[in-house]
Amino acid sequence: MPDLAAAQATLVDPQCSLDDRLRALYTVKNEGGKTIEQARVLMAAVDTTVSVLMQHELLYNLGQFQITDEVVPYMKYILSRKTADGSTFHYNVVSRHEAIESLGAILCRSAGVDAEMVEDLRQVLIDLATESIEPFVEIRESAMLALMRMDTPILSTSSTPAAGGASSYVAPTGVASAVHPFVSVDPSPSFPAEADDSILKSYQSPENKARVQERIAVLVKVLETGVVSDADPDCVMSPSATEKAKELGYYADQCSLWNRYRAMFSLRNINTAESVLAICDALQKDTSSALFRHELAFVLGQLEHPVSGKVLGEVIENVKEHSMVRHEAAEALGAVAEADGLAVLEKYCNDSEQIVVDSCVVALEMHAYWSKFKTTTSTDE
Repeated sequence: MPDLAAAQATLVDPQCSLDDRLRALYTVKNEGGKTIEQARVLMAAVDTTVSVLMQHELLYNLGQFQITDEVVPYMKYILSRKTADGSTFHYNVVSRHEAIESLGAILCRSAGVDAEMVEDLRQVLIDLATESIEPFVEIRESAMLALMRMDTPILSTSSTPAAGGASSYVAPTGVASAVHPFVSVDPSPSFPAEADDSILKSYQSPENKARVQERIAVLVKVLETGVVSDADPDCVMSPSATEKAKELGYYADQCSLWNRYRAMFSLRNINTAESVLAICDALQKDTSSALFRHELAFVLGQLEHPVSGKVLGEVIENVKEHSMVRHEAAEALGAVAEADGLAVLEKYCNDSEQIVVDSCVVALEMHAYWSKFKTTTSTDE
């Protein structure tokens, strides 16, 4: 069994290698549990590294803990801290994006959160989603998605008021808390059909192949356009929810990104070769949002399907692509762990973008581990 105390010490030690610290991070998370004590260790580690990848992993996992005490104020600090001369933000766009996404993850399922804190965070996110206040589009889009994530119960078809009155914020229910076959707390839910375990199981049945292909075609259209059809009630918000969205400032283009995220997670949950290829196609073709492409790459890493390896390699090789997309593609390629991906990862360990370099180095270790595991599993079978 890993030594938790040793892992905690490694995690906050700037002299330790990136690989060792990342392994320590997951030992702390898995062995120590998602507690405030372990969250404090992760927060203490953020400023002990200049690696944006390491900061990104720490902030992501803090969000997955879904702890409000101490963590929410810390995320606000990450988002607002400026450089010594006050000319720009101290933390990289990727780190700030992760802090926003973590706020959405924390608040989407944390019951009994103080309502005053929620309203304060809502205003913080509204400001971050405003172009005249926040200069980086990746941050503005992240903030919009986090707002939508917080308000999913309001934006759902349910007209039942949340319990708890005005003094407390109650965890979202229904679609926001729907089950999916992956362990992550996602920046948006899937559409309801792909959050139903019985429906997902039925998708795997050969006799339902035509039905699944039809469903994938519907989701691909949403993935490409962000527009949901009135003919598909599973994807359409109710008129009252649409009006609420307008009240909250979620205009058509922003709802479009939200819908595309939901379609992406629906395709992930279907988890067939066809749905994986649809995600790959979106990653190749999209020109609208680096944030969206980075999430597409992340999802492909969760799926670990070999058909995605070629596309992920091409993303890494595209030096004109945003570094946050290339870094996520590198980690995903490491998780896919196919032999064809090795040469790409090795080559871009010398990239000009440090986050891509760090991601390729880590991905090579992931590749070595997972490919060995897959070989062992295949032999056992």
